[in-house]
Amino acid sequence: MKKTASEKIGAVFTPLPWAKFGIKKFGIFQKWLDGIKIFDPTMGNGNLLAALVLYGIEQGYSISELPIKSLYGNEINTSFFRESLSLFQKNFGIDMSDNFTNSDILLLPPKSYDLLFGNPPWKNFVDIPENYKQKIKSDFLTYDLIDNKKNLLLGNSRIDIAALIIQKTIAHFLKPYGNAIFFLPLSLLLNDGAHKNFRKFKIHDIPFALKKVYDFNDLQIFKNIKTRYGLICFQRNKRTIYPIRFYRHENGIWQEYLGKPLINHGDPISILAPQ
Repeated sequence: MKKTASEKIGAVFTPLPWAKFGIKKFGIFQKWLDGIKIFDPTMGNGNLLAALVLYGIEQGYSISELPIKSLYGNEINTSFFRESLSLFQKNFGIDMSDNFTNSDILLLPPKSYDLLFGNPPWKNFVDIPENYKQKIKSDFLTYDLIDNKKNLLLGNSRIDIAALIIQKTIAHFLKPYGNAIFFLPLSLLLNDGAHKNFRKFKIHDIPFALKKVYDFNDLQIFKNIKTRYGLICFQRNKRTIYPIRFYRHENGIWQEYLGKPLINHGDPISILAPQ
């Protein structure tokens, strides 16, 4: 296995209340109780997965009543990986060593899960450490994010590694028609330039639909993060039907908008008031 002890590329951990927000908005808890397998491909210290257990306890379920062994996670950083194991052992008395892996998700062998729930690294390619940059450069081409490697030296150098994680995990870790719910920088959807290929929402011959967006806008969820971010839902093997529902937090409430590209599908998503 690749040595991963010190990798901390674009780590942004999800606060527990906002992990629970995602669980509520997308009905993840009930789906979990109904038997689905959930995978966090870049789990950090395990907060998102632990949030499901804590949410269940708050609903009156005991640890033994919750399908904790249907939770799976992966983390590249060894110290964070150990924190995840420790979190589940100390708080819930559960050994997750068979469910959690310590690897680079870009190298992990494919496996099929019902739902992806995660917060992938937020880091532009140009800002990634040089040694890791060389290792993953070809993956941007493999997963249809660039047309050729030279593009990573030009305008596409601002492409976010989160886009690569999404393409990889939807292609190789999500079952057909499964949902992927990620906390993400909204530059993937809203900014011109580097993410044009990502907004085709396709990996080879596998389409995936942009379903719904929650734009945190005036909320400070992640400390010291200046970029705009939100919670986004995709569905594998479906095509995006515009306009999509786009919710933006404004002055204490969630305002509903519609989102669609103005001309071509790879164009930035424009936000429109519902008719």
